[in-house]
Amino acid sequence: MSSLAGQRIVVTRDQRGSGEFADLLRTMGADPVIAPLFELVLSDHRGAIDQALRDLETYDWILFTSPNAVRFFCEAGAAPRHPRICAIGPATKLAVEERGMRVDLMPSEYVAEGVVAAFAAQDLPGQRVLLPRAAVARDLVPDALTALGASVDVVEVYRNLLPEQAPQDLSRALTGPPPPDWIT
Repeated sequence: MSSLAGQRIVVTRDQRGSGEFADLLRTMGADPVIAPLFELVLSDHRGAIDQALRDLETYDWILFTSPNAVRFFCEAGAAPRHPRICAIGPATKLAVEERGMRVDLMPSEYVAEGVVAAFAAQDLPGQRVLLPRAAVARDLVPDALTALGASVDVVEVYRNLLPEQAPQDLSRALTGPPPPDWIT
């Protein structure tokens, strides 16, 4: 018997990402309750995205820091072919490869600091780097790559929103019956 048997687990991932996780929890005997606390949507800064797509051939690198950045950037236009691609980690690399592109660089540590370390070994002075990402993200990577001599263009391709039904879904999930054993 699984250690999660009979456990009621609230899944707060976005609607698109919660299904696979909930299925995994079910296979382990848990009772998942979906209560998305965020929704990922295409940025309303479409002009900046379109400009980046038009200028794509002028970049030396595209840096993807999440599978969501890959998804929203590629859904906004054609999959990039020319620039070299850096993916922050295995899940992002898989998202890139599923769209028919090749990853040229992936850090050994799958965090922003790992990306900076991986790029430090590259010849960055004069290189142009496109960083499509979420609306809210740390500036560690673009600041560090700029300090290494690169010209970095940050383009917001998606944002996190609170779903309209979130308060009701969360209230339902927390009050049960029975109350949850875990909240993810």
